[in-house]
Amino acid sequence: MSATIVRPFEQADHSEWRRPWTAYLNFYKATVSEEVYETTWRRLFSDGEFEPKGLLAIIDEKPIGLVHYPITAAAGRL
Repeated sequence: MSATIVRPFEQADHSEWRRPWTAYLNFYKATVSEEVYETTWRRLFSDGEFEPKGLLAIIDEKPIGLVHYPITAAAGRL
């Protein structure tokens, strides 16, 4: 088996991001509007201090997973 590559999202990853996120929402019987999809994708590339970011896991050039993670201020530090 090839090595797993984990890297930040790229703009070209939009369909590979949307497909598993939609599957996740469907599993939990949840939906979001097109505006939420568009806004979330845009925010993943924003430079704002507390904007979310994301990573894509790839094996053999095929995306196999993703993660969204928040950027938060560290507790106990100024």
